[in-house]
Amino acid sequence: MKHFTVASSSAIAICVFTYTGAATFGYLTFGSLISEDIISNYNANRPSVMLALVAMSLKTYTTYPILLFCGREGLSTIIKDLFITNDTPGKEKFRRCSIATVWFAATVLLAIEIPNIGAVIHILGSFAAIFIFVFPGVCLLQTTLMRDNTLATYKSKGKVGLALIFIVLGFFLFGVVFTQGILTELKPGSEEVLLCTPAASGARFYLSLFNLL
Repeated sequence: MKHFTVASSSAIAICVFTYTGAATFGYLTFGSLISEDIISNYNANRPSVMLALVAMSLKTYTTYPILLFCGREGLSTIIKDLFITNDTPGKEKFRRCSIATVWFAATVLLAIEIPNIGAVIHILGSFAAIFIFVFPGVCLLQTTLMRDNTLATYKSKGKVGLALIFIVLGFFLFGVVFTQGILTELKPGSEEVLLCTPAASGARFYLSLFNLL
């Protein structure tokens, strides 16, 4: 439990300083004209910006298997508990391969069909508050109550208070960012300047991709 606390606290601190620094310097540089995706505020022809895009691609490439593993195991457990009474290694392997295949196909289709990453960032940004604040707050609250359910010490009371602050702040940020994202998407004329503009989309894109093969 001690190692978990150190690891989670370090991860939260790194996220706070990184996101706060990026948001602060981005706002100081572009003011109210800053985009949800700060990379789109820069010229994509600059080598430094292209290097940042490559770094983001590598980050996505390296974190995708971890996210897929967590999602696959979660969905597999839910399906097993709800629909399967006698599980076997063969059924588990088929379930695991099916979930991974559908997950990968869905992510590829969504990446191709969604023209503006800003719409995705609006939703992911709101859920990021849940992962960064709410889940750690719930974990801290649960571990504190497991150790001292009567809250006999001031240390336990302080941990519970900190956990409640994290939970409330997380839900508040989630509501604010999610509402702003929906209002921005519904507002007319809220088109983003894309870093890359494809020559075709939809069925024409798939036909051109098939021709390349």
